[in-house]
Amino acid sequence: MIAQFQAQELATGERIELRQEELSRQVNELNQRREQARLAPVITAYGAYFAQQFADTFNPFQSGTWFPYNYVGLRLNVPIFDGRQTRLNRQDYVRRVQINQNTIQRLRNDFDYESRAARNTLDQARENLIETQKNIVQAQQILAVDRVRFDAGTLVLADFRNSEYALQQAENNYLRAIYDVLLGQLQVRRALGTL
Repeated sequence: MIAQFQAQELATGERIELRQEELSRQVNELNQRREQARLAPVITAYGAYFAQQFADTFNPFQSGTWFPYNYVGLRLNVPIFDGRQTRLNRQDYVRRVQINQNTIQRLRNDFDYESRAARNTLDQARENLIETQKNIVQAQQILAVDRVRFDAGTLVLADFRNSEYALQQAENNYLRAIYDVLLGQLQVRRALGTL
């Protein structure tokens, strides 16, 4: 039973709806971090190294005409005030992450319930199939006894036809039970997301 529950948990965890919601949660979490990072000061280092040629005529292979030119610098960006927009955006993304987590939990609960209900339906359909098989055997035995009684003349034709009709109904119920088992298997597969 525990292994079946774990397998069911793994199967419902692979549903596309859960993966979509998890990806949405991760995007909102990254957006929240990005908004938080916008408030942090940023230090940027930059630099360049060039060589320039100073000559009256362009001659790239003559020595003594190339002179180096370079620079290095630091830039500091400190956000002072953005109208509290960053804080509001970050709070919005925090709420979205919480909504995503609640939606994921609700979907898991829904899928677990759907899976358990489908398994219960399948178990009930299998029990009904066994009962209809027993009913067919019993109806066949009754028909055999009634045939002997009808041939002996102790049973009227209407009662013999009722026995035949009862066997036919038992066979129809058996076919319906097979259909219900197949439908239950389909519902279990759909509930586990393997369909």
